[in-house]
Amino acid sequence: MDSTLKYRFPGMDPWLEHPGVWPGAHDALVIHLAEELTRQLAPRYVAWPGQRLVVELPERVTAPHVSVVQHSALRARAHRPSVGPADEPVLLVLEPLEVRETFVEIRSVHHDRRLVTVLEVLSHANKRTGTDSRAKYLQKQEEVLASDVHLVEIDLLRAGEHTVALPLGHLGSLPPHEYRVVLRRADFRERAEVHPIRLRDRLPRVSVPLLAPDSDAVLDLQVLMVRVFEAGAYGLGTDYSRSPKPALEPGDRSWARRLLRSAGTGDRRGAGA
Repeated sequence: MDSTLKYRFPGMDPWLEHPGVWPGAHDALVIHLAEELTRQLAPRYVAWPGQRLVVELPERVTAPHVSVVQHSALRARAHRPSVGPADEPVLLVLEPLEVRETFVEIRSVHHDRRLVTVLEVLSHANKRTGTDSRAKYLQKQEEVLASDVHLVEIDLLRAGEHTVALPLGHLGSLPPHEYRVVLRRADFRERAEVHPIRLRDRLPRVSVPLLAPDSDAVLDLQVLMVRVFEAGAYGLGTDYSRSPKPALEPGDRSWARRLLRSAGTGDRRGAGA
């Protein structure tokens, strides 16, 4: 295989976190999660990708679906002679953007399609304050935690607000990490099973609980992430000479640069980090 198509990192590739790249990688990862779970669990369970619709306003004027119009009615507005007419503003019509967010639902075939487990892969919008996506995500999280459904959250984004179902005060009990996976079992809500993941660590093999007395399924996130990267040919569309977003800390930047050079990525794609 061409070296530009190969996955280069021992764990998460931080270049995939770019806001313009992660949505596609996110959806591909959800599909691979569902396929792998169905392969392991059929015919007793099915794992189906689900969707929720969120509506967001553009963050900035340069975003898509923003139109600029001059409102002629402003010119006819009455004004006080002593003050003078108001300066005419530019009116922006902000058209809502409909976004469909994907996740995985595991359902029991033999229990009338009962919902057993929800797996969420976090998006940038889930972790950004003030978005409809974050509000709906937190509402869904609360509903799942109040039910008899297991919850698995996969957060492979360094940027954004703390979002997973782990009280913020408990983060200090964990070793330093950039990414995390959190499992909240329906029958042990008072306990959280956490995988704190460093940038240089291999992504973990994660337990996915089912109905008792069935044993947990196991997802190898590293294998699935490599599959997403190579199937989507992300190596061809990623310029590794540019800094990832968010940028790496100096020590990690030097480590990534050495790793990319040793992988033989070439001058344009491996010269910088």
